[in-house]
Amino acid sequence: MKILILFCLLFLSGCSDNLPTFENDDSYRFYISEFGIYEDDSNSNFLLLFDDKFNNIDRVDYLVLLDETDVDIDYQDKYILDNRLVLDGVEIFLDNMIGIVFDNYLFCIYGDEWFYKDDFGKCDFIYILNGEDRIDISFSDRVKVLFYNSGSEFKMSFLEKMFGSWLDTYIVSKNEFISLVVNDEFYEVLEKE
Repeated sequence: MKILILFCLLFLSGCSDNLPTFENDDSYRFYISEFGIYEDDSNSNFLLLFDDKFNNIDRVDYLVLLDETDVDIDYQDKYILDNRLVLDGVEIFLDNMIGIVFDNYLFCIYGDEWFYKDDFGKCDFIYILNGEDRIDISFSDRVKVLFYNSGSEFKMSFLEKMFGSWLDTYIVSKNEFISLVVNDEFYEVLEKE
C-alpha cells in the first residue's frame, strides 16, 4: 500500500506536464485523492490534507491541515483550517463542508465530520469523502462533476437522483488520483492510476 501511495505522489510531483493546457494559463489544476487535494495554478500551489497518510510529497507552497498533525512535507506556510483563509486568490473555508472558491467556482467537499444538510445547489464541483445512507441531496444544473470515494454506500434514492441528473461522476479509489482542470471556459477530468 505504501509503495502505491508513494508512486501516486511521485506521479503527482511530475504530472503537470501530462495535463491538458488551455490557450490561457488561468487554469486551476486539482489532483484529487482520498487523502487530500493538491491544487496547482500559475501563482502557487497548496495541499489540503484529509489524512496524514498523504505525506510523501516533496514540497508545497501552502500546507492546509484539518487539525494539528505532524507530516513530513516541506512547505512555505502551514495552516490549520478552522474558519477561512485565502491563498493567492483561492479561498478555503470550513462551514458544514470544506469549500474551495476560485474565480466564480465553488468546489464543495463533504465528509463524516461535516453535515450533509448544506445547499449542494451552490456547488460547481462536489467531492463526497464518505458516502453513507444518510446522504439525500438534490443537484442543481450548476453542479458539473461529482466525485466520491470507493466504498461509498449511498441509498437507492440518492443514486437515482445522481444518475438521473446526468452529472459527470467519478469514483476516487485508493490506488488512483483524479485530475480536474478548470478555467473560465472549460473543465476537464482525467483519471490516473
